[in-house]
Amino acid sequence: MKKLRTVLIVLLLALALTLSASAAVGFIAGTAYGRTSIYHNDAMTAAALYGETMVPGMSWQVEGTDIYLSGTPSAEGTYTLQFLLDTAEQSGIIESVTVVVAAPAPTPTPEPTPTPTPTPEATPTPEPTPTPTPTPEPTPTPTPTPVPKPNITKNPTGETVDAGGSAIFIAKADGCEKYEWHFLSADGSKDLTRAQAVTYFTGLNVSGENTNTLTLGSIPSTMDGWRVCCHFSNQGGEVVSQTAIVSVRKVTASPIITQQPKAINAAVGEKVTLSIRAVSPDGGTLRYQWYRSANGVSGSAVAISGADKNTYTVESTEGVAYYSCAVTNSSGGNASPYVLSDQVAVSFTKPSPTPAPHEHSFSAEWSYTDTVHYKLCSCGEHSEEAAHEFTWTVEKAAKRRSEGLRRGVCERCGFEKTETIPATGSGNARSRALLVVLGLLALLTVAVAAFLILRISGKLTVGGEDAEEDFDEEEYPEGDYTEEDFYPESSEDDDEP
Repeated sequence: MKKLRTVLIVLLLALALTLSASAAVGFIAGTAYGRTSIYHNDAMTAAALYGETMVPGMSWQVEGTDIYLSGTPSAEGTYTLQFLLDTAEQSGIIESVTVVVAAPAPTPTPEPTPTPTPTPEATPTPEPTPTPTPTPEPTPTPTPTPVPKPNITKNPTGETVDAGGSAIFIAKADGCEKYEWHFLSADGSKDLTRAQAVTYFTGLNVSGENTNTLTLGSIPSTMDGWRVCCHFSNQGGEVVSQTAIVSVRKVTASPIITQQPKAINAAVGEKVTLSIRAVSPDGGTLRYQWYRSANGVSGSAVAISGADKNTYTVESTEGVAYYSCAVTNSSGGNASPYVLSDQVAVSFTKPSPTPAPHEHSFSAEWSYTDTVHYKLCSCGEHSEEAAHEFTWTVEKAAKRRSEGLRRGVCERCGFEKTETIPATGSGNARSRALLVVLGLLALLTVAVAAFLILRISGKLTVGGEDAEEDFDEEEYPEGDYTEEDFYPESSEDDDEP
């Protein structure tokens, strides 16, 4: 029976091993296995366990284009494992792998060798028995001490980050020789390595995937709910840490202020309303909160109860206060950081008292300037303002070569004014000078003509004694001549109008 059972186990293993590598793999119960490939596909880019069936005592891993099992199978039987595969051309492929776990082969008990019954024969002559040389016993080979699997001392913990932020996960195990971090989808359908994760999540940065510290950067919002875990391994086998959840908050865009509030000076009692305008980049809901500061110092502003609109009517009290408004944007249940407006001053002053009605009282006497005269009120108002009306008196008459002088008196206000009278002869002197020049030219022309006539008639000899006698030096002695030498007129003392 024992031999028959052994033969059946061997046949069962042989049957399992003869199946396709992607369809069936055989294991022996109670035997520890390292990473053993159960499926290979050159086009595979990602794989996840589909369903809940797994070989008791074993775990699965995916790396590159292979799916592996490791551990110690603890129960005999045939197990059908289903995996959800992604390839470069197609995703969501379901692939089944049959795993057969056989019972360990029993150690055969050696059967005793039958002792043959001796046939009686003639008694031979005994020969002396030589003393046997003792055979040394072999030194037993020491059984190697099994290496224990890594012992987990710290599991990673979950992290909550904003979209685009970063997170750090730490896991530790004693006796670990190799670390490998994996990424698991929220529903457990995907188990990605680092190389697969950076392809699956566009823009994701991963470092430390083969150390006890995993660092993620530029985490996208699509990674919300995914988990990470660390695989620790050594010569004794592999253990897997607990998973840590990655929670990603969606970042809401901050509002944009398009119109700032303005500073205002007003009188006490006037209505003053501050306003602000803003827009939401992602179509969210804008929320407002107005603040008041008594001195305008940063950090001293206090929220105004009920002032949660984009306008606020300021309380009209004498003095100055400083106002600002914080605006936030809410979208998808998340609120953006607030954006603070400019801080503006609003001041109220008491109005000046209305002056009592004034009744003008103009003076009886005239006031005047160089051009006008008027009557003046104590408030500065003018009455009967008009230009002067002068009556002129000549105090000194103008002459041909000297100016005159006249005095004017306003008939209404008595304002006096003096003016010079231009000389009367300045224009005639110029005309007479011109006539003198023209006369000299005419005389010169006549003299030349007479000279030519006398010479032609022979009565004038040039260079002779007759020529010298014709010129009377006494009549025209040498010297300078003026206009008055040729045109004597009345003296400067003659009066002219």
